[in-house]
Amino acid sequence: MPGTWTKLVSICSSRRTVSFARCRAWADEGSAACSNWADEGSNQCSNWADQGSNQCSNWADEGSSQCSDWYEQNCHWYSPWNCVAGWFCQAWYWVANWVCQAWYWVAKWVCLAWYWIAKWVCLAWQWFFFIFCSNASGGPMFLLTDGTILLNECASGYGTRRWWKLTPDSSGSYVNGLWTRVADSNIGRKYFASAVLADGRLLVCGGEYSDATGSNSQDDTARTEMFDPVANTWTEITPPAGISQIGDSACCLLPDGRFFLGNFNSSATNVFDPATGNWTATANKGDSASEETWVLMPDGTIIVAQCSNSPLSLTART
Repeated sequence: MPGTWTKLVSICSSRRTVSFARCRAWADEGSAACSNWADEGSNQCSNWADQGSNQCSNWADEGSSQCSDWYEQNCHWYSPWNCVAGWFCQAWYWVANWVCQAWYWVAKWVCLAWYWIAKWVCLAWQWFFFIFCSNASGGPMFLLTDGTILLNECASGYGTRRWWKLTPDSSGSYVNGLWTRVADSNIGRKYFASAVLADGRLLVCGGEYSDATGSNSQDDTARTEMFDPVANTWTEITPPAGISQIGDSACCLLPDGRFFLGNFNSSATNVFDPATGNWTATANKGDSASEETWVLMPDGTIIVAQCSNSPLSLTART
């Protein structure tokens, strides 16, 4: 039965998912804070309105009594102006009461409006992330020991310093998994020697077309670094002694967990021990390891189809 290819979830889709989740969390947190503020402000506003209304009513009542007494004593048919003044005092009483009531309800609605405005601002922020999202170009991928997949992002045909991690969903599906951004490496590289070590770290050696000089060039750098997925950090490692270039040299992970590295422009080989962090020079190869693939065999030997002197094949044991 022939195999099938299934499209994985895109980085852009994951970015939307992550941004939505963060925005929803922010919205819920902000909504709760806003609601608490609105309730607290509403209570304070209500207390202030009640207090102001009582004070205003007392003032109006007192003014109304004084005005009424004055009105009864001075309002006569032969003095219409005194009557108008009395009516004004009566009107002032009711206006003062309604102003106090209006202030109370305005304060309540302002607090309520603030709550809903915060909700809509958050919703708009979600759509902003949804619209302005672009996918990253794929590059070398590595299956880590915890089951996640590490991807080096490429751009304009070159490797970048950006790395992404694909975590499968709860059922173990990578198709519906989630991409998240991890720490950037110290340099970007297009082709390079690499291996996932037994302790879960990723060792990356050299790099052809790296940006170690500040821009992508065919410099075959020897710069080496280690990614720790638990700490989410990249740490530079001293390259093998006497090796000024590594580029995309051939490599292989040995059964005991050590890392075996060739050289693209010489017959030198070296072994890296993750336990000590040291390089050790090993036996020279018959020719350079440029553009080769090293395959670890069940008996612990390494078989090589030598590119620089084809069709010669070699086996090696470390």
